[in-house]
Amino acid sequence: MLDLHEAIRGLRFAPEALAVLDANRQVRVISRQADRLFGVPAADIVGRTTSHLWAEDAQVAFRLALNEAAQRIGHADTAAPVIRRLKATTTVLDMCVSAWHPTDDPMYATSKSPVNALSAPRTIMIHECIYTISMRDVGSRRNSHSERKNQLDRLHPVDEGVVSPTSLSLYEPPTLSIPTHPGCDTPNIILP
Repeated sequence: MLDLHEAIRGLRFAPEALAVLDANRQVRVISRQADRLFGVPAADIVGRTTSHLWAEDAQVAFRLALNEAAQRIGHADTAAPVIRRLKATTTVLDMCVSAWHPTDDPMYATSKSPVNALSAPRTIMIHECIYTISMRDVGSRRNSHSERKNQLDRLHPVDEGVVSPTSLSLYEPPTLSIPTHPGCDTPNIILP
């Protein structure tokens, strides 16, 4: 049976860019995809805060998302994640933050009161949260589409075939149409 630490380490091999932050907002685990996204090895990230990873204009939005996720979990056992788009000069990143508690009996900001006292809402202390962050780089899709379009503009017809400009779409590579023999009516199309 896996303990919590081993289970969190399993996130390292997740196919998505994930990070787990502890109550002090220091990185406990970061996936390989997040390593690639930030361009920094996990050894340089784990045990530190993520403030050095975010662009100046995205740091405020990141901290706000963490605070909002912590407040949401403070009012319910399960809460919807906080979704933010961080726009920086280098990339555009979609981020989803979920806050959760490592125990079933979290600490409360207000103590349990006697039966005859006035009831006060019991809020969970925000600093008891652990954060799971999922990230997706949406800027690279835009960049790769514009790069493909620029490459297409520079191509010239060749003897064997020509790249069809109508075959360019956001998610598909271009198709290559090869001229056929004079006796054939249908062109040969090669898909990569």
